[in-house]
Amino acid sequence: MVGDTSGVATPMLNFISDSQLRSLHEAALYILGRVGARIYDREALELLRRAGCSVQDGNLAYLPAALVEDALASVPQRLLLHRRDGGEPLHLEGDNTYFGTGSDLPNILDLDSGERRPARLMDVEQMARLADALPNIDFVMSMALPGDVPAARSDRFSYSAMVNNTVKPIVYTAWDVQGAREIVAMAEAVPLSLGAGGGGQAASRRARCCRRSGSRSRGRPQGRW
Repeated sequence: MVGDTSGVATPMLNFISDSQLRSLHEAALYILGRVGARIYDREALELLRRAGCSVQDGNLAYLPAALVEDALASVPQRLLLHRRDGGEPLHLEGDNTYFGTGSDLPNILDLDSGERRPARLMDVEQMARLADALPNIDFVMSMALPGDVPAARSDRFSYSAMVNNTVKPIVYTAWDVQGAREIVAMAEAVPLSLGAGGGGQAASRRARCCRRSGSRSRGRPQGRW
């Protein structure tokens, strides 16, 4: 399937009904408002306090249902994730479906020898170049977790390897807040091609990458994958 899904029916698999979704939402509102949530980030806790949340026992915040509903209502209904060459962006809305590569594999099968070995930075570069050439791949992730660079900064090295080898939207991972900031700075520093309508403020604000959120430890994962 190609990236442009306009006019194409997208099959959907639903495990719960709309009424069950509403019940889950109402239960979440009850928990946030009556049971509360422990907030361990001081800045986030202060933002909630300013927004009108009650904070007790140090960091136990109670979020009123109206505040949660207002926050949900403010979320954009659609997002565009752009290519650097001015090609058709990814329309992140509705039931649109896009396909891309995965990320962060510490070991790979060597393309020449067929042997299993630790991933290297050149693997990220080569995989990004390959994904860039494949018409059915809409976005790019690192595919490999390079072991030949400092582990604490491997996220920055991987992003640099990708952005230098593809014009497609990039979904990246960051080990910490500072890593995310440095990756965003790199993304802002990369110029758009002339095919994207030139430079300027409007062009620089076009989203060309997004961060994958998930729970993981800082630095290189352990174990055999």
